Amino acid sequence: MDKKHRGGFHGNYFGTGHTAQCLMEYKEILNIKYFIDNSKEKQEGRFNGYNVYAPLKLKEESDDSYEYIIIASEQFAYSMKKQCIEILGIKKEKIIIFHERDITPWYISGEIAKVLSDDDITKRKKDLHKKAENAPFCVTYSKDKKVTFFLYGEGYTGCVLEYLNEKYNAVIVDDDRVSGEQYSNGIHIICDEMEYTTPEENTIYLSRYIDIVYMNNRDFWNMLIKYQRQKKDIKAIITGMSYFRDAFICELLKILAVKLTCSSQDLFYDFMMFKEIYQKTGEGVNHVFIGLAPYSLRYDLSLASSIEYLLFSYYSCLHTFHNNKKLDQIGKFIDDQKAKIEGNIDEHICEYVYEQYTRRNDEKLWETFQLDSLRESDYMEVEEEFNKPYQATLEENKLIIEEYISYCTSRNISVYLVIPPFTNWYKEHWKQSYCDELKMVIRDLRNKYEFTLLDFSEQDWEDKYFYNNGHLNMYGARRFTNILNTYLTPLTE
Repeated sequence: MDKKHRGGFHGNYFGTGHTAQCLMEYKEILNIKYFIDNSKEKQEGRFNGYNVYAPLKLKEESDDSYEYIIIASEQFAYSMKKQCIEILGIKKEKIIIFHERDITPWYISGEIAKVLSDDDITKRKKDLHKKAENAPFCVTYSKDKKVTFFLYGEGYTGCVLEYLNEKYNAVIVDDDRVSGEQYSNGIHIICDEMEYTTPEENTIYLSRYIDIVYMNNRDFWNMLIKYQRQKKDIKAIITGMSYFRDAFICELLKILAVKLTCSSQDLFYDFMMFKEIYQKTGEGVNHVFIGLAPYSLRYDLSLASSIEYLLFSYYSCLHTFHNNKKLDQIGKFIDDQKAKIEGNIDEHICEYVYEQYTRRNDEKLWETFQLDSLRESDYMEVEEEFNKPYQATLEENKLIIEEYISYCTSRNISVYLVIPPFTNWYKEHWKQSYCDELKMVIRDLRNKYEFTLLDFSEQDWEDKYFYNNGHLNMYGARRFTNILNTYLTPLTE
């Protein structure tokens, strides 16, 4: 990227695939110089009217001739970044990774925001919103003797109408049958991304709220909704990231358990979610399984800028972004919309719409890990997982896990710290010092608290028990859960 100026940015862009096509949504506010691609077939050609060159073209650029290089690829982002740093000699701080989700009008990541001014962001949002003076249709329904109006559009409209009709006997009416007074004073529920001339204080941006809070973190809601349906008589709670989401089969455990596990969930949110559910569940819970990955002590979800969108779901339940101080405006939007939804419709409409639009596909959980199926993204993922030289995060997480254990043991809850099995390939590529560090912290904690450590990380499990380099498939999960039952048997007789 060239130095910042009023007209935007000049930039070099790595990648000319689908993600780069999404980047074109920003072309009015980014002055693009040219694109780079590793494919010889694309080099010296054109992409959306811009020249495409080989990566070595970047070596011709002087270090002060650009401010940023933007990588526009979902699948090969990290390998491109590595190529830029190690082969082309580009400084790490000059590299930005653009994600396809950055084209949504309500979300701009911290990465892409680096190259946008406040005016750019405002213009971006205005350009993407379609304009409409009035809604083509409305619907009236009654809740607590209040009549509200629904602005009919695309998006989630069908699901919302189904829900309103089932709960409140909704009636669709033509827009011209609604008086100006009613239109101005009613509550307006917007289910698409169009802009309407409705009073802001009376507007519920239902579509935007569902996208931000629910669709951005489907793993979270799959977990929470399942818990809500089986929360009675729970004896055990399982927390952790995706390794533990896939490793435990609650139906096979000898005690009634619920998983509060979620992809990319860190220790802070493990503990926060446990406390939230435990306080609602009552004293029936007497077991907790705390899942730990080798890098858990050095990982803070709130500071992972590339996946900070996952925080929105946690905020809607826990009202904290932890160490992320940049998302206050989104937090205010979530709080405002949640209050309006619960006050004018009810809190279950979002879950209804979410479930109508999503279905988890568990087919991959039956697959078997194959070494020849590894892609470069797998190598880059492990490298990223074990590249966390964050001393402050380490010290904070040591306090969090101790507080978590102390909270449970003081309430007579049996604590199990669980490190799952991994493929031999994964163990060959991780940073052993992180594993040693984790086990040293656990040893220190055992001098203070009574808990059971179940460490499977040094065991040799065949590849047939995994669906990728670190996650158990259904065969592995059955084996893993049956082993856990051998520890639970004397406690449940």
